[in-house]
Amino acid sequence: MRLQKIVIGILFAAQIVFCQSVIKSKHDLSSLNDGATIWQSTNEKQVCIFCHTPHTPQGAIKPLWNKANPSDAIFTMYSSPTMGVSSNSDLSGSYSLMCLSCHDGSTPMNMLLNPSSLGQPQMAGGYTKLGDVYYPGSPFAVFPGANIGQGYGGAVGRDLTNDHPVNIAYDASHPDVLRGDLFNPDSKPSGLGGTVSQKLLFNNRLECPSCHDPHNPNVFPFLRKTTDQGLLCITCHNK
Repeated sequence: MRLQKIVIGILFAAQIVFCQSVIKSKHDLSSLNDGATIWQSTNEKQVCIFCHTPHTPQGAIKPLWNKANPSDAIFTMYSSPTMGVSSNSDLSGSYSLMCLSCHDGSTPMNMLLNPSSLGQPQMAGGYTKLGDVYYPGSPFAVFPGANIGQGYGGAVGRDLTNDHPVNIAYDASHPDVLRGDLFNPDSKPSGLGGTVSQKLLFNNRLECPSCHDPHNPNVFPFLRKTTDQGLLCITCHNK
């Protein structure tokens, strides 16, 4: 009976790990992905290689980044008169720039720093950019929001004015914290096992992966927490 319980526990734990895996999700661009996307590789079986490399990654960017980031890191950011601090339009060195290496719509998804022995991955249908599959009037509009930089048909994507601002300094001295519109990130629980500063910020800055977990498709679209009843939003916003 004890052995049976141990085996069941192991299988349950394995199931949890698998459910939180990027494998077979829309972020799995390998040729073994059997239908989550329409632009996966036709020849590259490796999953992690599309973002990560174990050797000689790009600069000092963590975690072991294997992508060619957008050549121009200057983006037009969302702004509002109610924002106490403006976001920095220069995303150089920002974790958000890594997300935009696909989601600007114009940077090739298959341009890797260290490809496998196969060379740069070949992509189904020749769809090497999100702007090839998601654009106004696209027949593939079942993937709304993927092209947040709005790079369409070869046009460079630099417009983030209709997206939540990123690359924002967020700490206890933030003007919106001082006036009570934002919680103090150093003391506010994230709901993920630590404070907002510890679990959701990057060098005290809010970035794309503050809200999104690219490895966990369980909460659509790759969110760290559900938006039901505004749960994700009120982690930071005091509303």
